[in-house]
Amino acid sequence: MRTAFASDFDGTLYFRTRTPDILPADIEAILAYQAAGNLFGFCSGRPVGGLLPFLPKEIVPDFFICSSGAHISDAAGNVLYERTIPFEAVREIFDRYDSPLCAGNVHMDGRYYMIRQDPELKNENLPFLPDIEHARNGKIHNISFRTPSEKDAARTARDINERYGDIVAAFQNVTSIDIVNHDCSKGKGVLILREALNIKRIAGIGDSMNDLPLIEAADISFTFPHAPERLKEAADHIVGTVGEAISLFS
Repeated sequence: MRTAFASDFDGTLYFRTRTPDILPADIEAILAYQAAGNLFGFCSGRPVGGLLPFLPKEIVPDFFICSSGAHISDAAGNVLYERTIPFEAVREIFDRYDSPLCAGNVHMDGRYYMIRQDPELKNENLPFLPDIEHARNGKIHNISFRTPSEKDAARTARDINERYGDIVAAFQNVTSIDIVNHDCSKGKGVLILREALNIKRIAGIGDSMNDLPLIEAADISFTFPHAPERLKEAADHIVGTVGEAISLFS
């Protein structure tokens, strides 16, 4: 049985405002870990199509736990697990929460679609949908909202869970909210991956509150000094980089 290392992407391995956006030392650590016969992959709020364009050619993931656990696939793209959100629930949530101050986006058919311009994603050249109605016939794995502050994100996530908790689960991701089918989370994704790929031990690393299920489900978990206190309390180790975490796990 193999070991696996599941990494969050944004704010963990990839930093859009940093040069380089992925550290060469982290790439080297990932490649060495895989060369030893282990599996490395991502456990991200992004869809697969929102990850691949930002990976250097050297990194070839062995698995993807994407859209906060709503879409899980192996290296060949075979779907191991997926859950969608019913369109009527998506439309009702957008009608209630989408606004210039709480802009919503959609993960549909493995791609990221913008409904409004998201300033955090303005350089990613994402496709736009004119309105949420245009997503009616797609497979919607995740919807997300960007809010003005962390307090707004926490408050809105709580409200969504209270109103729609029998249909969806909302996870705070700094100033964003990731919303998936109620039967999904990064943590459940880790458990499904373990069984599907016959993995002995799994390490997990993340930086935000939507990574808490990942931190709790992993056998060994890591986070960063800048992470929320609750995440630091739950993690086994606090590290500076993904490469450092891989070294400790190995």
